[in-house]
Order: sequence, then C-alpha cells, then structure tokens
Amino acid sequence: MFQRLNRPILALLALITVASAAQVQAARDLSIPAQREMEILVMEVPGCKYCPLFREHVLPAYTASPRARDMPIRFVDVSAADTSKLKLTSPIETVPTAVLMRNNKEIGRIEGYVGPSDFGRLISAILGRP
Repeated sequence: MFQRLNRPILALLALITVASAAQVQAARDLSIPAQREMEILVMEVPGCKYCPLFREHVLPAYTASPRARDMPIRFVDVSAADTSKLKLTSPIETVPTAVLMRNNKEIGRIEGYVGPSDFGRLISAILGRP
C-alpha cells in the first residue's frame, strides 16, 4: 500500500527531481572524454517512453548514492551523437541503456528501464562488488 506524503515533503521531492533532471543534459558531442576513470553513459532518444522515467526514478536515487561521486552519469542522445567514437562492445538497440565505462571503454551495460534498487544491484554485479 502507498503511504500518503504530506505536501511539504512532496513539494521538496518534486523540486529535487526537477533540479536533478535540469542539471543533466543529453550529450551530443562525445569527443569530450570522461573526466573520471569510471562513468555511466545513459543512452536515450527523444520520444522514448522510458527515458524520462529513468531520469525521474533512477537518477535521483543514484546521484544520492556514494557511488555517484566516483562514477557519474552522463546522458547521451543517440539520435544526435556520434556513438562510433565510443568503445562499445555492441550497438545500442534499446533505450534507455546504461553503459558502464572504465577509461573510456565499455565494461558492461544495463539495457532497458529498471527501477532504482535493481539499477544499484545490477551496477554492483557488473563491478563485481556490493
């Protein structure tokens, strides 16, 4: 059963979600290399039904996690970006797809929308650690 949230808490959650989504734009120019050893590239396209749900549900939970400091998320609009510049193991066929990159090379991916807890669990499985 869902619990009713009081209005101030609901307003704060909405503000955090909007602020997080506004800070993260889809990259079009992939010639800029990652600023860190590890990053997650979330592949999306305009009109995708599940891409906004990823930003709404998964992004706030992930950015609040300690792991996000060492492995930030960057969104990539695959309809506008030249993904051939990325060292991917296979083409992107499903959106959203979260691609884990280490030193600008793919080490794993999560295809399709998964909720926040599953996303964290799958990231840990790819990295081989809790």
